[in-house]
Amino acid sequence: MIFQTKILVLSYRLRLKDWRWFVTIAYVKGVVEEYLDEGVVLDNGGIGYIINLSNATLSRLPAKGEFVQLHTFTQVKDDGWSLYGFLQSNELRLFKMLIAVHGVGPKAAMSVLSIMTPEEIISAVVNQDSLSFSRAPGIGVKTAKRITLELYDKMKNVSPTTDMPTANFSTEKQDAIDALLALGYARNESVKAVLSVADENMQSDQIIRLALKKLM
Repeated sequence: MIFQTKILVLSYRLRLKDWRWFVTIAYVKGVVEEYLDEGVVLDNGGIGYIINLSNATLSRLPAKGEFVQLHTFTQVKDDGWSLYGFLQSNELRLFKMLIAVHGVGPKAAMSVLSIMTPEEIISAVVNQDSLSFSRAPGIGVKTAKRITLELYDKMKNVSPTTDMPTANFSTEKQDAIDALLALGYARNESVKAVLSVADENMQSDQIIRLALKKLM
């Protein structure tokens, strides 16, 4: 069986006389070769990729020798490259949002994803529950508050598109729609998912959880 890795060449920069190409690996398909303390080695066409994973993702991987596809984020530093893997694309979206917060690096973001599901993260942001984030190793009280503040602003500032007529939703439904938009879902599918699962007395975190299950 031939496995393929999708590689997107994004950009390059000139440092003195050294051309450095920055490559992003969008995903890796391969066979689980070895489990590591904080990740896995995937064999893809005879090349072993070391991919860092959250504890939650590690617990859901198939057995050694079985096939899996991981969405990946490529961290490029002067001393080397690192890959971070996710079974679902919405986990990758949340990871990117977390590392965009000042003071949150890839390891801290993976720490959050190790103890919180995507639904719990969105719920904590919407409800400004910084305490939930502070429970993650490596996330202090100040950083936890910064996460809720910065991500909440991003969710609230998502511009509506013109593919769905403007409607008046309850605060809970609108919060759920904004959260899905912030994760990269289209407004059209976000509104449809929320309206299909939301009951009158549901809280926003319940709506988000059910809507995500419908979209995945």
